[in-house]
Amino acid sequence: NKTFSLKELEKLNEDVRSVSCMHPSPCGDYLLAGYSYGFVVVWEIATTSPKKVINNIHKSLILDCKFISSNKKRWEFVTSDQEGVVQHTVVK
Repeated sequence: NKTFSLKELEKLNEDVRSVSCMHPSPCGDYLLAGYSYGFVVVWEIATTSPKKVINNIHKSLILDCKFISSNKKRWEFVTSDQEGVVQHTVVK
């Protein structure tokens, strides 16, 4: 899987940028989005801007994503892909 920066994410074609799942954070400030190319993005809802791109979590389409906890310093979530792989991720 290719690694994307925040700036590169904005320039990707629609196939790569295709959102496959979304989930709001428990605090309501963030949105977790899983993409068809196996990466996730944490979006800040108030500014509609990406806060973090997390690359190479999965090698295939992400089917589901769920925040476990969130605040301004730490995000914890789980994701699953079409091959049955489940990942637990903590971002500080």
